[in-house]
Amino acid sequence: MYRLSPGFFIFVFALLSRGADASDLPLGADDPVGIEDVHPDDRAAVRVLRKKTSYGLLDKKGHVTHLSFHRIAVSGEELDRLNELKRLEGLTFGKGTIAEAEMKHLAKLTRLKSLSLRDAQVTDKGIAHLG
Repeated sequence: MYRLSPGFFIFVFALLSRGADASDLPLGADDPVGIEDVHPDDRAAVRVLRKKTSYGLLDKKGHVTHLSFHRIAVSGEELDRLNELKRLEGLTFGKGTIAEAEMKHLAKLTRLKSLSLRDAQVTDKGIAHLG
């Protein structure tokens, strides 16, 4: 049984809207998914980001497809590691997780299909970094 995290309901909605199946696995610091379940191409980034991630999803092959950050600040260096996740489609940032100046790191993520800044304290100035 997997622990419900703050982003759980957001990701259930995302799963339903993208037609996910039961093979998607939660990925977070307290979840029972081991590094061996993660695709080798994604492991280095996951080792760094897992400490900050409150929830995430893996596809059937173990690639990270979605990550959610809540209540723990993420640095620019950590955000740059997201570029290593070649199948990353969705990100969620909650309150206090991303600084406005760090938004520039997300502009490099051209494969994203969804970006949620729920309760994140980002203004139009931060959004402008996305291009």
